[in-house]
Amino acid sequence: MNPQARLLTFAWWNLHNFAHYDRSRCSDRRWPKRRADYEAKRDRTLVALKEVFGEEYPDLLAVCEITREAARDLAASLPGSLSIAVSPTYAHDDGFQVAVFYRSDRGFSPELPLLPTVEDDVAEGTRAMIPVHFNNKDHVIRFIACHWTALDAPSSRLARGDWRTLSGVTPMLFWNPTFLGPDRIAMS
Repeated sequence: MNPQARLLTFAWWNLHNFAHYDRSRCSDRRWPKRRADYEAKRDRTLVALKEVFGEEYPDLLAVCEITREAARDLAASLPGSLSIAVSPTYAHDDGFQVAVFYRSDRGFSPELPLLPTVEDDVAEGTRAMIPVHFNNKDHVIRFIACHWTALDAPSSRLARGDWRTLSGVTPMLFWNPTFLGPDRIAMS
């Protein structure tokens, strides 16, 4: 193996309704009823991550079905070298998102999220896509974390086609990922 080459690691996990505790939403079936319920799920998630990764977390860990607040709380308990990218609020936002934990010290940086809009005519559960790119000398690898409708309705197929087109027609962002600058990205 080339001594200059290094292994790039990434993982994806659907956390299934990982919502923070919010007293005003605890009657919603997807939200925890008590703070203790949320803390128990967060702690089980951290134990599972530790069992899977040990001390060496991947360079990029994408998760879905998590609220922004739960993602930020989880980030606070992960190794200090992981940063987080999560989308700002948008139309059809039900609170659950895609979040990406990444190692900025290893060449990863987030791009502007691809947000669903009212004009996109996407299903209610469609989440924003979170692009994160990896720079290594003359090469860029672009990861796009997404979690969106799997319905097989005509409108769903159109929406997926629209998103495919949108994610493919951003050559300025692809070739120059810092074009919009970090101030356009929701990070903590």
